[in-house]
Amino acid sequence: MLPMIRAYESCGTTRKLSLSFDDGPANETSMLLDELKTNNMLATFFLSPAAWRSDSLKQCALVKRMIDEGHEIGLHSWTHPDLLNVPKSQFTEEVRLVSDFVSKCSGRGDGFRPNQFRPPFGSLSLEQAKLLTSYGFIVSLWNIDSKDTADGANLTSIEDFISQRLRVVADGKVGGNVLLAHDRRIGGFSGDFVRYVKSEFVELQGYEMVSGTDCYEQCDSRSRDSGICIDPRAEFRTVQIRDWINHVEQSKGRTSP
Repeated sequence: MLPMIRAYESCGTTRKLSLSFDDGPANETSMLLDELKTNNMLATFFLSPAAWRSDSLKQCALVKRMIDEGHEIGLHSWTHPDLLNVPKSQFTEEVRLVSDFVSKCSGRGDGFRPNQFRPPFGSLSLEQAKLLTSYGFIVSLWNIDSKDTADGANLTSIEDFISQRLRVVADGKVGGNVLLAHDRRIGGFSGDFVRYVKSEFVELQGYEMVSGTDCYEQCDSRSRDSGICIDPRAEFRTVQIRDWINHVEQSKGRTSP
């Protein structure tokens, strides 16, 4: 039996990193895949195909390449709306359309379906989180936003912001991180960005790169009956995760962590 909500914002207390990219497939995705392959790194891609004017055949080819090269595919919606503002019928259609697209593009005849869903803007209601869990999805959030969508963002500003976030754990608290970036925004400096992540997290701090699913499954701060992986660092926790845990624990007559 599935828990009420399956969701994560970190990989628990383990020194693991899930590198994720939203809003593709895009023209820039090909360059990004090249750099990831060159640096022997894997990522999780959360797809929102109809959000941008892109060639669907090229998008399909990129999806297949992601899968063939060992990356994980997650869903991000079909048209990238704020899901808090859509009726249930549109919500389920957003999920169905992107899921069907990925299944078709995968080139696999085994009914390939991703098990990860990341809401656009991280915006999702409690009831929507429950619904996604009932569909078999794990809701993916994040605890480090690269801020690559900020006005005037460049490699230097992105590196500076990530470094600032990492200083939060300077007192010795260690936690697994989910790093959010975007195919389109990383764009022309994807090589420098990928090398920075590899240097900062893997080489300097000894993080192990994992997929989104592995991040969730290996989370050692996840309540097995609530199904929610919380960040062991309270200052890193998202509002949604806190609210969802409160709801689950209250429904069981307990106090949330």
